[in-house]
Amino acid sequence: MSKAENCQKAFEQLLRTCAIDVPALGKRKITPVKRKRAMTGYNCFTKNLYAAEKKTAEREGRKPMSYKQLISMKTWSTTPDKQKGIWNDLATQGCPPVPDPHNVGG
Repeated sequence: MSKAENCQKAFEQLLRTCAIDVPALGKRKITPVKRKRAMTGYNCFTKNLYAAEKKTAEREGRKPMSYKQLISMKTWSTTPDKQKGIWNDLATQGCPPVPDPHNVGG
């Protein structure tokens, strides 16, 4: 036998030896770590906007606009910078729901 054949035979033997079933005992499935990203002012704004739209539609007895329709209206771009700052501050506080102006004190 040549050196190459001996090497090939040893390699095949190694493959057979290493290809045994290894029990999964002690091995855990690795799951990716999901980090909760900080909410932005835009996300807080759209979340509250959609909640307000749903309440208004319910009060008026109509079907609410879809989330996609609300976002396509580009209302964030028309919001003044001062208001955007307020929404960013609310986002850092966990985006609490903004009280409904139609239901204050009621």
